[in-house]
Amino acid sequence: MKTQEPIKVGRIARAIERALGLSLTGEVAIYMSAEEVNALAAKRPSAYLRQLEEVGSIIKNPDFVCFDAPSETFSFTRSYIREGQLNIVFVKVRRKATHWYVEGIENGLKVSMPSPYGHANFVRPQYKKLPETV
Repeated sequence: MKTQEPIKVGRIARAIERALGLSLTGEVAIYMSAEEVNALAAKRPSAYLRQLEEVGSIIKNPDFVCFDAPSETFSFTRSYIREGQLNIVFVKVRRKATHWYVEGIENGLKVSMPSPYGHANFVRPQYKKLPETV
């Protein structure tokens, strides 16, 4: 039986290293094991590819990130507002041997929005550099 290879979902950006006062050596790519991908696909068969993309997006542009040195674990977070509730998603990334792996994706705190904002349609702006025109 052939073992399945992990898939690359992102990398630890230099901006994150700077923000946390880290200087990582070696590989900074972040992978998701085949078992973790299969578990996600079993849980959400029609949406797991979109969720994999979102995990990569959270890693690339988190709202907040922290690092626990003793366990060599990053926690990347992103906040979402949907259906009148603020929801925080955590992506836990841990170093295993010489590589970084997604160890879990968790929905955290859910808080109802204050009444004036409960039905507002919040969106996340996408900041892209536009080509300069001459």
